[in-house]
Amino acid sequence: MDPIALSASVVPFIVVAARSLGERLWSRDPDVTARGAAGWGRRLARRVRDGDPWAAEAIDDVVADPENEAAHAALRRRLGETLSSSPELHAEISALIVQAQASAPTTFSSFERPT
Repeated sequence: MDPIALSASVVPFIVVAARSLGERLWSRDPDVTARGAAGWGRRLARRVRDGDPWAAEAIDDVVADPENEAAHAALRRRLGETLSSSPELHAEISALIVQAQASAPTTFSSFERPT
C-alpha cells in the first residue's frame, strides 16, 4: 500500500482512540485499556510516535479535538510523509493495519462516529 493510502487507513483508528481515550491515549497505566478499533488506534499511535516525534504532535492535535477534520488531514499528511521516508516504519504500520482491519472491521467516514 502506498504511504498516502496507508496513512488514510491509519488515521481513523487513531481518531477512534482519541475519542475514546482522550489524553489517556499515551498513558502507560495498565488500568487504561482500549478494545477494538480504539485499542488498535492506540497501538498504531504509539508506534507512529516512536517512529516520528513530529507525528506525535499531529496526533496530540487530534486528541485535543477529535472532531476537527483539519487536524485529521494534518495527521494524514504528516503520517504520509513519515511513511514515505521510512521503509521500516512503513512495513511495520502496514502489518499492523492489516491486523487491525481484520480484527476490528469498521467502516469509517467523516459522517459517522466509529464505535
